[in-house]
Amino acid sequence: MDDSKQISIGFNKLMLSLYFLGSLAFVAIGVLFMIKGEFGLVVLGSFSVLFFGAAGLSVGIKALGSKPAIQIGQKGIVDNGSGVSAGFIPWNDIISIRTSNMATHQFLYIQTKDNLAYINKQKNFLKRYMMRLNERYFGGGITIPTKPLEKPGNEVYEALQNALSEYHSHTTA
Repeated sequence: MDDSKQISIGFNKLMLSLYFLGSLAFVAIGVLFMIKGEFGLVVLGSFSVLFFGAAGLSVGIKALGSKPAIQIGQKGIVDNGSGVSAGFIPWNDIISIRTSNMATHQFLYIQTKDNLAYINKQKNFLKRYMMRLNERYFGGGITIPTKPLEKPGNEVYEALQNALSEYHSHTTA
C-alpha cells in the first residue's frame, strides 16, 4: 500500500457528543451523591466523578480534535480510536486483527508480537491498567471500539484486513 492509498477513518462526532453528554450526566449524579453526605454515597459519588470526568474529558478532546480515529498506511496503523489509543503500530508487529461483539458494541482487537511493549508505552497508569485488562480478558492489548467511528465496524475491519494482507503479500513475495 503506497502513501497515496492511505485511509483515514474519522470519528462519528454525534456519537462522541452523546458519550460526552452521558459522562456529564454521571458526573452530575456523582456530585449529588457527594452532597448527600452519607459515607457510602460520598465514596460512590467520588468514583463516579473521577471515572466519568476522565472519560468525558477524553471523549471531549477527541470530539473537538481533528485527528482521525484510525489511519491505515503503507507502514502500519495509527490508532487514536479509544481512550487508551496505542499510537503507531507497524504491520510487522501485527499478528492478527479480529472483531468481537459485547452486547450492542463491536470492538476491533489487534494482537501484536509484544502487547506488553504497547501497554508499557502508555505514560498514564490508568491507561496502562485498562490495556492490561483488555489483554487479559479479550486477548488483545489494543482494543478499538467501532461505535464512535464514522464508518461501520465491518468496513473498518475489512480495510484493516486488506491492508495487512497486502503488506504480507509484499513482504513474502
